[in-house]
Amino acid sequence: MTTAPPSEVPSERFVEQMGNHLLMNLIGPEHTFFHIPTQPAEKTLGYDASLQGFKTLVLQYKRLVPNVPPYTGRIPIDPTQLATLQTKFPAAAQPYAFLGFCLHQEYSTITPLFAAGTGSTLAEKILFLDIHSPTLAARPYPKSINTSLILPVLGSEAFKLATLAARFSKCTVGVFELGTHALPLEREEGKQLGNLSLLHAKLPSWAPNNSSKPTPLRGAA
Repeated sequence: MTTAPPSEVPSERFVEQMGNHLLMNLIGPEHTFFHIPTQPAEKTLGYDASLQGFKTLVLQYKRLVPNVPPYTGRIPIDPTQLATLQTKFPAAAQPYAFLGFCLHQEYSTITPLFAAGTGSTLAEKILFLDIHSPTLAARPYPKSINTSLILPVLGSEAFKLATLAARFSKCTVGVFELGTHALPLEREEGKQLGNLSLLHAKLPSWAPNNSSKPTPLRGAA
């Protein structure tokens, strides 16, 4: 068994695992699941008639690349991959496809959270950026975006994890009808998309047309 070197940047897989875990716990694990089509050979995104009535988020996680001050880091962007993602998941009335990343630059600042029993506070440092964000489209460098550009648009084009979960439950992000997004992918398109996490949830009876107020989500301010 090995442990992560304290100075190592948290891996993409770590951010994916923790992001999905925290989202599922906030939204409700009894009616929420992830489909993760990580194999390039897969020719479909796994949508199925049994998902009728489920609401969906499309998530692609990225590993932070630390930068020198004043930047807290940058998120690598594969322009071809992003273009394919945007084509397969076009803009809708509400955002539903996001790039996810963690602001922690080392495991040394993460492990103490769990040692102290406050691991859920990791959610404060996991952010999600709309793939159709104007800020992302206007990034000065095609192969990355600095987090200093993302932080000012928190709450509009980007969201903290707990906020994303709350907005998903209140139907201000996510999509109910996938429509043409369920079309099969060719092998090469699957490679171009990279690893995706597809969150599906059956929301409580108050959503989307019931005006009853949902139970507040912990840390969803």
